[in-house]
Amino acid sequence: EKMEHIVQFGISIDDKFIADTIKEKAEKQITDQLYNDVKKVIFEYDRFRGTNMPSEFVKVKINAFLENNRDQIIETAANYLAERLVRTKKGKEILNRYDEG
Repeated sequence: EKMEHIVQFGISIDDKFIADTIKEKAEKQITDQLYNDVKKVIFEYDRFRGTNMPSEFVKVKINAFLENNRDQIIETAANYLAERLVRTKKGKEILNRYDEG
């Protein structure tokens, strides 16, 4: 003899967890895509070297930056080198020669 039984059970669906998971995965996909897009602009694959090299875009931007800031870069480098040189024995010898002459 067959008996029918009705079984009831509840399923709890955490809407916030689902939404957060979807958001997290979407953010990762978008971030990865942006990363790859930017990487393609900044680097070009050099077949001869087998490595990524700065793209023409980056070379132009760096050269423009260096040209626009040439005086400040030279002054900063000269000050840095002068400070380092003064701390060395050879640097002190050079300074003494100029003080004596």
